[in-house]
Amino acid sequence: MQPQLIESMRAQVRTIYRALTGRDLPEQEVAQQAQASTPAIPPEEELTRSFAELEALVRTAPALAEKVPPFSFTPALDVIGGDNECVIEVAVPGIERGDITVECSNGTLVVSGIRRPAAESGDRSYSHTEIPCGPFYRDLRLPFPVRGEPAVELDDGLLRVRVRSAAQETRGTLPDAAR
Repeated sequence: MQPQLIESMRAQVRTIYRALTGRDLPEQEVAQQAQASTPAIPPEEELTRSFAELEALVRTAPALAEKVPPFSFTPALDVIGGDNECVIEVAVPGIERGDITVECSNGTLVVSGIRRPAAESGDRSYSHTEIPCGPFYRDLRLPFPVRGEPAVELDDGLLRVRVRSAAQETRGTLPDAAR
Protein backbone atom coordinates (compact mmCIF):
# COMPACT_ATOMS: atom_id res chain seq x y z
CA MET A 1 0.00 0.00 0.00
CA GLN A 2 1.37 3.43 -0.91
CA PRO A 3 2.66 5.52 2.04
CA GLN A 4 0.68 8.58 0.96
CA LEU A 5 -2.53 6.52 0.95
CA ILE A 6 -1.82 5.22 4.45
CA GLU A 7 -1.15 8.77 5.66
CA SER A 8 -4.42 9.96 4.08
CA MET A 9 -6.27 7.12 5.81
CA ARG A 10 -4.71 8.14 9.16
CA ALA A 11 -5.73 11.76 8.59
CA GLN A 12 -9.29 10.62 7.84
CA VAL A 13 -9.40 8.55 11.04
CA ARG A 14 -8.19 11.59 13.03
CA THR A 15 -10.94 13.69 11.43
CA ILE A 16 -13.60 11.08 12.27
CA TYR A 17 -12.37 10.87 15.87
CA ARG A 18 -12.45 14.67 16.19
CA ALA A 19 -15.98 14.83 14.72
CA LEU A 20 -17.17 12.19 17.21
CA THR A 21 -15.43 13.40 20.37
CA GLY A 22 -14.55 17.05 19.77
CA ARG A 23 -10.95 16.19 20.72
CA ASP A 24 -7.79 15.25 18.87
CA LEU A 25 -6.88 11.60 18.59
CA PRO A 26 -4.24 10.82 21.25
CA GLU A 27 -1.26 10.17 18.93
CA GLN A 28 1.00 8.84 21.68
CA GLU A 29 -1.50 6.15 22.61
CA VAL A 30 -1.96 5.18 18.96
CA ALA A 31 1.81 4.93 18.43
CA GLN A 32 2.19 2.72 21.53
CA GLN A 33 -0.61 0.43 20.37
CA ALA A 34 0.95 0.18 16.93
CA GLN A 35 4.32 -0.80 18.42
CA ALA A 36 2.74 -3.38 20.71
CA SER A 37 0.82 -4.97 17.86
CA THR A 38 3.48 -4.81 15.14
CA PRO A 39 3.66 -8.60 14.61
CA ALA A 40 -0.15 -8.80 14.32
CA ILE A 41 -0.65 -6.09 11.68
CA PRO A 42 -3.57 -7.15 9.49
CA PRO A 43 -2.89 -7.80 5.83
CA GLU A 44 -3.50 -4.99 3.34
CA GLU A 45 -6.92 -6.36 2.37
CA GLU A 46 -8.08 -6.42 5.99
CA LEU A 47 -6.85 -2.87 6.57
CA THR A 48 -8.63 -1.66 3.44
CA ARG A 49 -11.84 -3.50 4.37
CA SER A 50 -11.85 -2.16 7.93
CA PHE A 51 -11.25 1.38 6.73
CA ALA A 52 -14.06 1.09 4.15
CA GLU A 53 -16.42 -0.15 6.89
CA LEU A 54 -15.50 2.81 9.12
CA GLU A 55 -16.01 5.25 6.25
CA ALA A 56 -19.40 3.67 5.37
CA LEU A 57 -20.48 3.83 9.03
CA VAL A 58 -19.69 7.56 9.15
CA ARG A 59 -21.84 8.14 6.05
CA THR A 60 -24.90 6.58 7.75
CA ALA A 61 -25.07 9.37 10.33
CA PRO A 62 -25.88 12.67 8.54
CA ALA A 63 -24.81 14.86 11.49
CA LEU A 64 -21.43 13.13 11.52
CA ALA A 65 -21.06 12.79 7.74
CA GLU A 66 -21.25 16.54 7.21
CA LYS A 67 -18.26 16.99 9.54
CA VAL A 68 -16.03 14.42 7.80
CA PRO A 69 -14.86 15.02 4.22
CA PRO A 70 -15.48 12.23 1.71
CA PHE A 71 -12.39 10.01 1.53
CA SER A 72 -12.31 9.03 -2.11
CA PHE A 73 -13.87 10.57 -5.17
CA THR A 74 -14.35 10.32 -8.90
CA PRO A 75 -13.23 13.49 -10.70
CA ALA A 76 -15.37 14.87 -13.50
CA LEU A 77 -13.97 14.65 -17.02
CA ASP A 78 -14.66 15.87 -20.55
CA VAL A 79 -13.59 14.15 -23.74
CA ILE A 80 -12.98 16.36 -26.75
CA GLY A 81 -12.63 14.22 -29.85
CA GLY A 82 -11.11 14.90 -33.20
CA ASP A 83 -10.17 12.87 -36.25
CA ASN A 84 -6.58 12.29 -35.22
CA GLU A 85 -6.48 13.04 -31.52
CA CYS A 86 -8.50 13.24 -28.32
CA VAL A 87 -8.11 15.60 -25.41
CA ILE A 88 -9.36 14.40 -22.05
CA GLU A 89 -9.79 17.09 -19.40
CA VAL A 90 -10.02 15.91 -15.79
CA ALA A 91 -11.02 18.24 -12.92
CA VAL A 92 -8.42 17.76 -10.16
CA PRO A 93 -8.34 21.01 -8.16
CA GLY A 94 -5.91 21.14 -5.27
CA ILE A 95 -3.85 18.20 -6.53
CA GLU A 96 -0.20 18.46 -7.48
CA ARG A 97 1.08 16.86 -10.69
CA GLY A 98 3.36 14.51 -8.73
CA ASP A 99 0.28 12.99 -7.06
CA ILE A 100 -1.34 12.04 -10.39
CA THR A 101 -0.63 8.97 -12.52
CA VAL A 102 -1.71 8.73 -16.17
CA GLU A 103 -1.47 5.38 -17.96
CA CYS A 104 -2.66 4.28 -21.35
CA SER A 105 -2.80 0.63 -22.37
CA ASN A 106 -5.03 -1.70 -24.36
CA GLY A 107 -7.24 1.19 -25.49
CA THR A 108 -7.97 2.41 -21.97
CA LEU A 109 -6.77 5.60 -20.33
CA VAL A 110 -6.43 5.45 -16.54
CA VAL A 111 -6.04 8.60 -14.43
CA SER A 112 -5.49 8.02 -10.72
CA GLY A 113 -3.91 9.72 -7.78
CA ILE A 114 -4.49 11.20 -4.38
CA ARG A 115 -5.65 14.51 -2.94
CA ARG A 116 -3.71 15.01 0.26
CA PRO A 117 -5.31 16.71 3.24
CA ALA A 118 -4.16 20.29 3.73
CA ALA A 119 -1.08 20.46 5.94
CA GLU A 120 -2.95 22.54 8.49
CA SER A 121 -5.99 20.22 8.50
CA GLY A 122 -4.61 18.21 11.41
CA ASP A 123 -6.00 20.73 13.88
CA ARG A 124 -9.23 21.57 12.02
CA SER A 125 -12.67 20.78 13.35
CA TYR A 126 -15.19 20.96 10.55
CA SER A 127 -18.77 22.09 11.04
CA HIS A 128 -19.46 21.15 7.40
CA THR A 129 -17.19 19.71 4.71
CA GLU A 130 -17.65 18.42 1.17
CA ILE A 131 -14.21 18.63 -0.45
CA PRO A 132 -12.88 15.06 -0.60
CA CYS A 133 -9.38 13.99 0.33
CA GLY A 134 -7.85 10.66 -0.51
CA PRO A 135 -7.56 8.51 -3.60
CA PHE A 136 -9.28 8.97 -6.94
CA TYR A 137 -9.52 6.78 -10.01
CA ARG A 138 -10.96 7.25 -13.48
CA ASP A 139 -10.75 4.95 -16.49
CA LEU A 140 -11.99 5.64 -19.98
CA ARG A 141 -12.16 3.50 -23.11
CA LEU A 142 -10.53 5.52 -25.87
CA PRO A 143 -12.27 5.89 -29.26
CA PHE A 144 -9.23 4.72 -31.25
CA PRO A 145 -5.92 2.87 -30.89
CA VAL A 146 -3.31 5.25 -29.48
CA ARG A 147 0.08 6.12 -30.95
CA GLY A 148 2.85 6.90 -28.47
CA GLU A 149 2.58 8.11 -24.91
CA PRO A 150 -0.11 10.61 -23.93
CA ALA A 151 0.93 14.23 -23.46
CA VAL A 152 -0.06 15.41 -19.98
CA GLU A 153 -0.25 18.91 -18.51
CA LEU A 154 -1.82 20.32 -15.36
CA ASP A 155 -3.03 23.91 -15.35
CA ASP A 156 -5.12 25.52 -12.58
CA GLY A 157 -6.63 22.23 -11.41
CA LEU A 158 -7.44 20.96 -14.90
CA LEU A 159 -5.45 17.96 -16.11
CA ARG A 160 -5.28 17.76 -19.92
CA VAL A 161 -4.32 14.45 -21.48
CA ARG A 162 -3.76 14.46 -25.25
CA VAL A 163 -3.67 11.16 -27.12
CA ARG A 164 -3.03 10.67 -30.83
CA SER A 165 -4.60 8.08 -33.07
CA ALA A 166 -2.36 5.23 -34.23
CA ALA A 167 -4.07 5.34 -37.64
CA GLN A 168 -4.21 8.83 -39.16
CA GLU A 169 -7.25 7.95 -41.27
CA THR A 170 -9.25 6.61 -38.31
CA ARG A 171 -12.25 8.80 -37.60
CA GLY A 172 -12.53 9.69 -33.88
CA THR A 173 -15.79 8.95 -32.15
CA LEU A 174 -16.59 9.62 -28.56
CA PRO A 175 -17.05 6.60 -26.32
CA ASP A 176 -20.60 5.58 -25.42
CA ALA A 177 -20.09 6.35 -21.75
CA ALA A 178 -17.20 7.57 -19.67
CA ARG A 179 -16.91 5.71 -16.39
